[in-house]
Amino acid sequence: VSQSRYLITGTGVSLSGGKVSYSAASTISVNGCFSSAYDNYRIVMTSTSASTNERPLLRMRAAGVDAAGAGTYGFSALQSATSGAWLNLDFSSSTSSITVGYKVTADRAMSTIEMYGPFLSEITGITFTGQYGVVPYIGGGQHSVSSSYDGFSIICATGNVTGSIRVYGHKNS
Repeated sequence: VSQSRYLITGTGVSLSGGKVSYSAASTISVNGCFSSAYDNYRIVMTSTSASTNERPLLRMRAAGVDAAGAGTYGFSALQSATSGAWLNLDFSSSTSSITVGYKVTADRAMSTIEMYGPFLSEITGITFTGQYGVVPYIGGGQHSVSSSYDGFSIICATGNVTGSIRVYGHKNS
């Protein structure tokens, strides 16, 4: 995805060579990364440190404004337990954001987030996989408003996080 149209906002957030970097940021907003050039996108997020154990939240954005309507997101997130069983990490059938990972203060965390049709004027599907330390997690859901979005925000409910994000468009054909 061309970085020339990105507008990056948030304290401690910068853009260089297509990589969005953030340091002790509580909100990372990327505007202008979704367009008619691609239907589906991959977001790769790596967190290297956090001030608290944190579940990063994602909100869709249009024209620099978060789509934070109550009840417009629904999702489920699972994580592996030490016994190998999968446990409910987080769930909501009606909320104002979607959990897209986990970050514990002592471990590095990586998430791969797949976005289905964010720029299309239809419901946006969202799936994610990742891990923190040796613990994997997986989940998905949707943003149920059929509007066109050109960006997203990653929000820390408490504390802040340091790391990086890259956005890739999947070729349509």
